[in-house]
Amino acid sequence: MLPATVTDAPSFDSSGSLLLLASAGNLLRVNPTTTVTAPAVWMISNSALPYAAGGVAPGELLTLYGPSTGLVGQPDKNSLFPTSLGGFMVEFSGGPGPIAVSAPLLYVGPAQINLQVPFALNALSTITITTPTATLALMTVPLINSIGIFGVVNQDGTVNSPSNPAPVGSAVSIYLTGLGAGPNSGPTTPNGAVSSSASDVFHDSVRVLWTNSGQPLTVLYAGTAPGSINGLDQINVQLAPNVVQNPSLTVEMVAGFGTTALIASGVFAVYTK
Repeated sequence: MLPATVTDAPSFDSSGSLLLLASAGNLLRVNPTTTVTAPAVWMISNSALPYAAGGVAPGELLTLYGPSTGLVGQPDKNSLFPTSLGGFMVEFSGGPGPIAVSAPLLYVGPAQINLQVPFALNALSTITITTPTATLALMTVPLINSIGIFGVVNQDGTVNSPSNPAPVGSAVSIYLTGLGAGPNSGPTTPNGAVSSSASDVFHDSVRVLWTNSGQPLTVLYAGTAPGSINGLDQINVQLAPNVVQNPSLTVEMVAGFGTTALIASGVFAVYTK
C-alpha cells in the first residue's frame, strides 16, 4: 500500500509523470493521463509535511494525493466545513461507534484532497473515498501521533522568512496541525468547526525547545487558531533575548498535565535578527 511505503515528497519529471520515492530508493513513475484509468489514492500525508505517513492523527489536517477536480470547501452558516464537495466524500470507520464518520473537506484539487480527520477514532481506521464516478477500494490506516508545522508569523503579523526575520526577544506564532482535540475535549470536539475564539487547551501539554540545546522557551499560548478550522492549532512563544541567529526549534507534545512522556514532535526554523 503506497501510504506505508512512499516517504519523499511527490515530484514530477519533464514529461509530467508523477514520481514517488521510498526510503529504500525504489521509484514509481505514474503518468496520470495514460496510466490511471480510475480514481486512485497514491499517497497520504499530514498537510503540513512533505512526505507520506503510515497513519492518521485525530483532528489532523490530512492530504490525499490522487486525481480529482478543483473545488474549495467553505464553511456554512453554522461555521462548519462541508463533508461532501463536488460529489466527493471521505468517510472514516473505526470510531467509538459502528457508524462511519464523514470527514470535513477543505479542498478537492487536480491532484489532491485536503480534509480534517475526525477527532473520534480508534487505533485502526478504514477510509472510504467516494468520487462522482466510483467508490475507491478501502484503505486501512493506523492511528499515529503527528505534528506538522505550516509556518511561523512574527509579532507584527507578517510571515517569518529569511527576508523578514523576527526580532530577538519578540514573540512569534507557530501554526501547526496534529495536536488532537485537547486534554479536556476528547472526541466531543466538533469536526469541521471554525474556532470562534481562543482556547488555551494545549498550554500544559506542549513545549517548545531550542533543538540543539534542549533549552525550553516560554509558551505564551497554545490552542485553537481563532477564525480557522479547529484542526489548525496555534502556539505563541517568546524568543529568548540570547537566542542564536535563525534557531532550529522543536515543538513537543507530552502525555498530559505535569508529565514529560513525549508523544510527538516537529522541528522547524525561525529566522531572527
